[in-house]
Amino acid sequence: MDFSRAVPEESLALIAAFHQAMLGRAADSVLLLTDVTEAVYEASIARQWKAARMEHSRAIRASAIFGLRGLVGAAVRGFIDAARLLGLSFVDQRLRIFTSEAEACDWLGQQ
Repeated sequence: MDFSRAVPEESLALIAAFHQAMLGRAADSVLLLTDVTEAVYEASIARQWKAARMEHSRAIRASAIFGLRGLVGAAVRGFIDAARLLGLSFVDQRLRIFTSEAEACDWLGQQ
């Protein structure tokens, strides 16, 4: 998922495309790489992305995020912290934050 430098309309279209692509996917069959470099934060987009990820979480074997800065970084880290507090084990097992795309891809390749 490439949210880098996306305007809100592009982000919403990406989320809709993600939802369609994930329909019918088998459990633990998807490796998800997400770039949020210089992404624009908007609460409604963050909610929709979180809902889509949660809806399809069973299909996602591993998820790597990179480019976290500013409000987007704070929002993603807040979601991860809240999930940990709620005891949602997928966060620690399946989701990692990286500083670069290369690191994220290396980790996904090992999953």
